[in-house]
Amino acid sequence: MEISLQNYEFGKESGKKFLLWTILLLSSPLIVAYSSSATSDLLPVGLLLMSFWLIRQYVSNQSKRFLVVGALVFGVSCVVRYISPYFFGFFAFSLLGVHGFKASKKIIDLTVFSLISGAFLFSEIAWKFWAFDVLISTRLDQNGPNFL
Repeated sequence: MEISLQNYEFGKESGKKFLLWTILLLSSPLIVAYSSSATSDLLPVGLLLMSFWLIRQYVSNQSKRFLVVGALVFGVSCVVRYISPYFFGFFAFSLLGVHGFKASKKIIDLTVFSLISGAFLFSEIAWKFWAFDVLISTRLDQNGPNFL
């Protein structure tokens, strides 16, 4: 008797539960209240969720392409919005918590993921520093008007 990973992780009614969860999320009054200012967050959140899915596919299929593409998508998500790197712990937990992998393979996978995704983020930070003299923030407190 073979149990698929989707049924094992999410149950047989996962499609109905996901639909219900999506309807509840979209009908939230916060979505309506902040919809005009939240549109810039759709792309990085979508990319972040896609990278979550790709890494979970890597964990279940053990195909390196999912690891590499997941790292690439996560790197692009980090470039688009700086909130994404805070979710790195999910990837570390997913890659280090895999049962059946040797400790050295887990460390190598996490290192590969970190180097690929980090290359996007650090190259974008370096480019902004060299091109615009902005390291992480634009130092808006120094550029504000002086009312005194």
